Amino acid sequence: MDKFNMAAQMETSRELTRSPHMNKVIELADKVLKGEGNKSNLQAALQELEQAISQLYKIYQYEARFQEKTDFFKKESEIIEKYFKRAKDGAARIGKYFAIPENRYIEEGLADSTKAFIELFSSFDRLQEEESKRPQLSKSPYLSEIMRVAKLVKESKLSADLLKERLEMFIAVQTNFVNNIDYMIPAMDERLFYEENKQQLKDKFNELIQGLNLAKTYFLTHQFQVVTDGLAKADKAIEFIVEFEKKLKDIREAPKVKFCFKCGAENPRTVKFCVRCNFNFPPLQMEEESTLDVRLEEGGIAQTDHVMTENLMRLFNAVDGIKNGKITMDKYVKEVQWFIGIIEKAREEQRKIPAPPAEQYDPDAEEAFEMFKEAFETGMQDIEDGANLLLLYPENLNPDLLETGMETVMRGGDRLFQIKIVSEQAKAAMAQHMKDNK
Repeated sequence: MDKFNMAAQMETSRELTRSPHMNKVIELADKVLKGEGNKSNLQAALQELEQAISQLYKIYQYEARFQEKTDFFKKESEIIEKYFKRAKDGAARIGKYFAIPENRYIEEGLADSTKAFIELFSSFDRLQEEESKRPQLSKSPYLSEIMRVAKLVKESKLSADLLKERLEMFIAVQTNFVNNIDYMIPAMDERLFYEENKQQLKDKFNELIQGLNLAKTYFLTHQFQVVTDGLAKADKAIEFIVEFEKKLKDIREAPKVKFCFKCGAENPRTVKFCVRCNFNFPPLQMEEESTLDVRLEEGGIAQTDHVMTENLMRLFNAVDGIKNGKITMDKYVKEVQWFIGIIEKAREEQRKIPAPPAEQYDPDAEEAFEMFKEAFETGMQDIEDGANLLLLYPENLNPDLLETGMETVMRGGDRLFQIKIVSEQAKAAMAQHMKDNK
């Protein structure tokens, strides 16, 4: 888990830091000092910087709870606390300029804040390097983290409540996945492998959840052996899941072919028209260039195979921005609320779609219409559930809400995309049928 990489990595110079907010203040302040800048812009950027410092500090405090209080960590914590205070004081010093417009306030504040951010990220780097030296206890980084916390709880180095918190979140994530696995539609190349292994995959996810729940019974029995046994069971199940993902990845990366819906000819994966009959292929999920996937057991976002629309990309950028300290909490909340507004509009549009006219009753058409409504509702519900999880993040700053919420939203987006594909293919087939029967 990349707990201390809490800001976007940026090219640095003598003047700039790795904080986008601090960099913006530096650039605007430099212009004001030269008499070329807009003071209102600097004041607005400074307010965003102060919010970012507060947000970054809360994230640090949240993750710091799960760390063993070694001498190394204590030393770095003292440095971090010192420079968070210095960053805050430096920003306040710059702010005095707007009450007493003397350049020294900007210059002194910039010096303090810039130094603070440089030292903060240097400390975060050292913590991250130290964490990278830890042995991985499981093939799943997230389960490995739970095992690490469990070990420290057993040694009385961490509170048992922290283990409970990690377990409950991971159980919620995996339960959500299992409840939705039957609705997942893999890309065409993956379907055979996926269908052959789907039931076993589902069984392994259930075993994983059972192991985690067994570990959780510790809080009733206070017998630590159930934690050991439960996590061992979960780890055994995760081995199949990791291997399944590896094989799925191999399928994705293998040379691809596709078959024409019209004449059955084999075509290279990348062509848009059939090499034999010139049929125009509708877009398939694997052909989308902008894709994302959330790997649940890793607790992190990795590039792979979810379809991304412009609206989903905007939401993802907001989630990525809040994770990496690139946007303020207010901006994040506004973006999520904007996305929820888009969902509400989509539902309004869906309600306007008329059912097949009664005078043109067609059992097949009516059945297709009902299936469309059901599939649409399932996809929209996923998107709504995920967006509501994202909206909970400001209340407790649990980063797992970001992972689970975004994964749920994107899975719903995939379902809606599949509806679009089926609709396009049906229209194409109908048009071809009418052409052939002229």
